[in-house]
Amino acid sequence: MSSSFKVVEHHTPCQSIREYPQATSTYQEEVLHLSAKQYIPLNRTPQEGDVTILAAHASAFPKELYEPLWEDLLKQSKKAGYGIRSIWMADVANQGASYVLNEGKTGNDPNYADHARDLLCLINTHRSEFTRPIIGVGHSMGTISLSLLAQMHPRLLTSIVMLDAIIVHKPLPAWVPMTRMPSFRRDLWPSRQAAEAAFRKNVLLKPFDPRVVDKILQHSIRPTPTLLYPEKEGENKKGEQSYTLTTPKHQEALSIARPNYEHVDWINKPDLRARHTHPDIWPCAPYMPPFYKSEGRTAWMFLPYLRPSVLWLYGTKSYTMDPIERSEKMKRTGTEWNGSGGAAMGRVKEEFIEDTGHFLCFEKIKETAEKVSEWLDSEVKIWKDLERVTIDKKWHEKDVVGRQCMDENWLKGVKAWKGDAAMPLMGEVKSDPKASRAIAKSIGKRLRTQILPPSSLPKPSFLTHQVTSTKPSTNTIHTTVPTNKKAIATMSLITREDLPLAIIYFFLSFYHQPLAYLFLGLRILYSIFSGPDDSSKKQPTTTTTSHSSSFFSIDPEFIALGLIYHYLIDLGLYWTAGFFALRMIYVALISEDEVKEVKRFKVYPDWKDERRWHYVDVGEELGWKGWWDREAPMINKHTHKDPSAQTHLLNLPQENPRALTEETQHAIQDQLHLWMYQTTPTHPTRKQNTTTKPTEQ
Repeated sequence: MSSSFKVVEHHTPCQSIREYPQATSTYQEEVLHLSAKQYIPLNRTPQEGDVTILAAHASAFPKELYEPLWEDLLKQSKKAGYGIRSIWMADVANQGASYVLNEGKTGNDPNYADHARDLLCLINTHRSEFTRPIIGVGHSMGTISLSLLAQMHPRLLTSIVMLDAIIVHKPLPAWVPMTRMPSFRRDLWPSRQAAEAAFRKNVLLKPFDPRVVDKILQHSIRPTPTLLYPEKEGENKKGEQSYTLTTPKHQEALSIARPNYEHVDWINKPDLRARHTHPDIWPCAPYMPPFYKSEGRTAWMFLPYLRPSVLWLYGTKSYTMDPIERSEKMKRTGTEWNGSGGAAMGRVKEEFIEDTGHFLCFEKIKETAEKVSEWLDSEVKIWKDLERVTIDKKWHEKDVVGRQCMDENWLKGVKAWKGDAAMPLMGEVKSDPKASRAIAKSIGKRLRTQILPPSSLPKPSFLTHQVTSTKPSTNTIHTTVPTNKKAIATMSLITREDLPLAIIYFFLSFYHQPLAYLFLGLRILYSIFSGPDDSSKKQPTTTTTSHSSSFFSIDPEFIALGLIYHYLIDLGLYWTAGFFALRMIYVALISEDEVKEVKRFKVYPDWKDERRWHYVDVGEELGWKGWWDREAPMINKHTHKDPSAQTHLLNLPQENPRALTEETQHAIQDQLHLWMYQTTPTHPTRKQNTTTKPTEQ
């Protein structure tokens, strides 16, 4: 690094009072220190608009490992035409060189938010060196720390580059192995040569750039004696000095997960002590006892309020490449008040680097530097333009007294100010029909993209109520479905009496939840006191629904689903709430009488014999010996007369797993759905098939 940068090392006090009491081993007011390095480009005169980079590293990877990235980024900045004033990076207090400084003070309960506050202390301590614009560059764990820093001080960072961020709303699949690996890893070697040989054999380091591997061997191990290994002599007969990890394996593992051995649950069992020891347990997130980790979820919840612009940069082979997670990040980041404006205003973007994973900045250094440099170049230009708008020209013309006092516009405004209550901005937006339609369209699009039916099921259109496509699943074993028969979904018969009320309910739930609760409560009271319409029970089953007797009567299932829906929304489970929202719409549209009428099928004779063979074929190929003999009587007798028998039929794969894989069970269930709906229901407005005359079963 000496060829491109002047490196200055700093030891800076950390934030007083850590997130958890046991983060320090002595007393809670103990003073910890950060070991930080400042990389200043050589042979360059600082210019206005030069960026100051504040970087945050991944867990257990020392800050020095990122030096090759800074080298390549400096080269790219010279090509782009913007300048780098300096690059700052510090090891978190319990890892790397910072752990060496705090070896006798560190506890066993770290939190990523501690590093966010420590970085703020670092900036305050060296404020003259942190000249705007300040750009954050975080990797893995470091993305959470920078995100939390931006929440504490929204205008501090101009932009944040997220290198394969672990900001998620649910635990990552790799969380368990990531915790288990350092818990049982080797951390003592008889000599430096033995330690280096062990590192070079590590499969994880195989794709790393050789420059990064050299930095690992230089900064990831240290000689004994240490606090954990006070002995000085090694294990070999030569008496060579033994070596251990610079970041102890204990601190690495404790940084990934937090224990909850007593299974504290202050949500379902209110307890002041539990609320004090584990205040950050997620109320609704998937929990895998006896461990949890809250910082990623906390950062996720704050994403809509991020003021800095954000570049999400992923490796295409990374475990963070979940399409739903990425899509939600793009939709959420910076979109709320106090945020940047989000992707719609060009303040959020995602990029990808091919053939690399979570450690993209160690494996594809040049490609990573190019992507980051391209983003920084555009952000510097935007920052300069916004600076001209933010600071009025008249401001520079004023003296110190003028800059402290009220101006003429203030006095005129206060004099004319009557203090009348005005409609909130959100109220004005909601009163705009175009904005309301846009919001409704966005909600509908989100539900359609997140809740997908099985690939082989017919997909009805809400406009025509007919099947738009009927493609059998690629996983089906055998199908006898005739291609000339048109499938009709059960939503082909609907009523619209409750549809306006359902629409009103959902808009209220998105705009004003208390009013939505009141609306639902009034509907419940009306249903209780009005009672069912007895006259409708005496009528034979027709296409007229039980809802038509009273416009405001409601199915009890609608009420239950509404309560569940609101509970899930309050907990933040939007995907699951979306499922219940769709179910509520279905209940509002389809009545029990209509469902029974739809299931009175007219059957094509040429299917009758094929059906039995098809079921035998599916059962025997999967090893269900005697399956057809057990179920044939019920299927033959009740399939098209009793809806409960049809429900039983659809649940057969779940009731008879017989060690089948989940994929095979889904394939069978898809096939059953196809067979069930490859018929035409009785409907007075629908033309019957003219090629084959149906006969009633």
